[in-house]
Amino acid sequence: MSLIKVNDDKKAIEVSIPLTSISGKARVKIRHAFSDYGISTATRKIPFSLKHYVEWQIGYDAPIKDKEKFELTTLKDEKYHFLGANNKIKTLYELSETIDYAKRLGLISLENLENTLKYLEKQKQFIEDSFMITRERFRSHQFGCMDFELSRISYPLLIHSFNDNQLSEIVIREQQYGSKTHAVFLLFYSGIKNRYPLIK
Repeated sequence: MSLIKVNDDKKAIEVSIPLTSISGKARVKIRHAFSDYGISTATRKIPFSLKHYVEWQIGYDAPIKDKEKFELTTLKDEKYHFLGANNKIKTLYELSETIDYAKRLGLISLENLENTLKYLEKQKQFIEDSFMITRERFRSHQFGCMDFELSRISYPLLIHSFNDNQLSEIVIREQQYGSKTHAVFLLFYSGIKNRYPLIK
């Protein structure tokens, strides 16, 4: 079942993000202030408040051979397939899927998309080149009557605030090989609709 539903009458794109799923794509977190780092919370144990938000690690595209992701996209037709930078045949998924529907509904104009592309093509700075994961040197540390070597790791985190109480985060995390940039959308209470009231 797809996460994305399009309502042509309302000119709206609705995204269902299961908050109780263990997929790890969406997490409920608490942030007490803008500068805080969000702390994951169990939605069944701690009632929703205005400090809660949903963190959605949005996908860009899906390899057509990835059956699980391919099943979730609404754009399975071959006309949406393209060759990715890693030489895999892919289709639109989540972010690119939403952009496609937004263009069709007139929420984003072709001119706006073309201007965005021109802007991005002119960019000479890349996140991975400008920000790095840093590690402190190891130092001796005793804990629980045992000797350890202690280090700290710092992950770059960029936050952009939109004027409608929404945030977008970009974080660089370690992968098994190298590092990867993740785009994350943060949806605060005002942007969430639920079948049951979240705050009582």
